[in-house]
Amino acid sequence: DKPLVQVTDRMFEALGIMHDGISIYGPEGRLEFCNDSFRRIHGYSDADTRIGVATYDTLGLVDEAIGIIDYKPFSFSQRLQQLQRDGENTVLQYYGDRVYERRQCPTPSGGMVNLIRDITWHHRLEVIQQGRNNTLKLLAQGHPLQDVLTALIENCESLFANMLGSILLTDETGTRLVQGAAPNLPAYFNDAIDGIEIGEGVGCCGTAAFRKQTVIVSDIESHPYWDVYRNLVLDVGLKACWSQPILSTEQKVLGTFAMYYKETRSPTKDELSFISDTANLAGIAIEFYGKETALIAALNNAEDANKAKSEFLATMSHEFRTPLNAILGFSQMLQPKIAGQLNPDNYADYANDIYQSGRHMLSLVNDVLDVAEIEAGGRRIHKQLVDIN
Repeated sequence: DKPLVQVTDRMFEALGIMHDGISIYGPEGRLEFCNDSFRRIHGYSDADTRIGVATYDTLGLVDEAIGIIDYKPFSFSQRLQQLQRDGENTVLQYYGDRVYERRQCPTPSGGMVNLIRDITWHHRLEVIQQGRNNTLKLLAQGHPLQDVLTALIENCESLFANMLGSILLTDETGTRLVQGAAPNLPAYFNDAIDGIEIGEGVGCCGTAAFRKQTVIVSDIESHPYWDVYRNLVLDVGLKACWSQPILSTEQKVLGTFAMYYKETRSPTKDELSFISDTANLAGIAIEFYGKETALIAALNNAEDANKAKSEFLATMSHEFRTPLNAILGFSQMLQPKIAGQLNPDNYADYANDIYQSGRHMLSLVNDVLDVAEIEAGGRRIHKQLVDIN
């Protein structure tokens, strides 16, 4: 009746504007309905999806150039049998750089319904989290910094089609960028940019490190930042570059994280958030290794200091024993019951030896106290030139 027709019309109107793709097939596998999202996701035209003419089986044969499978693993009848047995079928499908979840279920009339949802960003969030966990795991296990950064880049590259990642590190002078990790960029390219200057207009990375800001170049071929390296990157097939500075907790530049693309393009809002988060994670790794290196150096210095202190104490023990033995020996000689009666000259000589030995010990004690006071910060050494003439 009329109300039912109105409800049906409204239902199909709602299905037609859904962001998710939906298609309905009759008992013979012929297409009975599909919305614009279904066509857009698969790259179908109106002619490809003619109602009552297009079938489930023929819609599996599509152009390889748009990155869609050119076959279906099961025919309509085979899939329908499986659905009638299991109830539904859920799989992931990859079309270009997008990830979709496809659900299929049978209809009461013996047909089939397809529902396709774009879960690209949700899927990426899962992969991003897995990559972060793996990075932290490698850090905890003590893997070399280059291995950690390489794993981080490979995780990024798995998320974005046609993207190649690179991490450069600030050198000891703080004026240049040197190789950190770029596992899938050509070696000659990495060698050519190794040691590039940090400065305004020096590629994306040199500029990003100089400004401490994200630098986006959507078209390398026409951008002045790439005048020096343009032929190099174009030979590699790179056409766009986005670079993010890697900063420490004190906002010191530790390096840069760059995403190169083989097509001219600008980042989306989500991609800008991703490049910032990845640079922060790389900064944690780099800073961790920097502090670990400093700690190891401090431990080595402490061991050297302890060794030097032991040698110093051994030397001072010897130096103290020599005058102390003289003091004790000559003191005993002055005792009449031990050495017998001594003439005045012997008393004077022994007393003088005791006095000189005591002064020597006092000078040694003063030297030790001076060193201890300097180490404790209680006394400063002032150096100045003295004319010995």
